Amino acid sequence: MFLANRLAGLLLAIVTLAAAGTPHTKAEVESIILRSRHLGAHGMGYNERSLVELSHALTADDIPNLISLLGDGNLRVGAEVALASQCEAALQPLREAAVEDDKG
Repeated sequence: MFLANRLAGLLLAIVTLAAAGTPHTKAEVESIILRSRHLGAHGMGYNERSLVELSHALTADDIPNLISLLGDGNLRVGAEVALASQCEAALQPLREAAVEDDKG
């Protein structure tokens, strides 16, 4: 039984590590963003709790999809909060996207 539990734990760790390197699809990112909204004094929106939830649900691999959602008027603020949740990992890709947009 001990060996079975150890193997199950090892398998779970391997699956978790494999999933960590796989970016979410754009549709999955949209859904994650929308699920992170909370009811506040001015209706549904994003807050500090959203920031924490997004930091756990998304990874640096999702940054390209987040940048692509900045042009969506319905998801722009959520995408901005999601990018902020990625901290330093989002800075360089955002700089590069801004430079490309200026060239556009």
